[in-house]
Amino acid sequence: AASLFSMILAPFIIQYNGRIARYLSKSYNRNSADTVQAIQSIGRSLKDHVILCGYGRSGQYLGRFLKEENIPFIAIDIDPSR
Repeated sequence: AASLFSMILAPFIIQYNGRIARYLSKSYNRNSADTVQAIQSIGRSLKDHVILCGYGRSGQYLGRFLKEENIPFIAIDIDPSR
């Protein structure tokens, strides 16, 4: 039953994928604008700092080290909750 349902639904999803994506991304774009503003305000105050690209396990470890050494840094990660 699930296979039949997905086969019936697939052509409509393919046809309207742009509209569906725009609808689903509205809240993401709204939240990302706030995030960009926050990053810009923080970034303006930093000078001679380290940029961490990725804030997973290794990035967080390096971030703790930098913090202990009083070295300013900013971390960029694909997951905004990090």
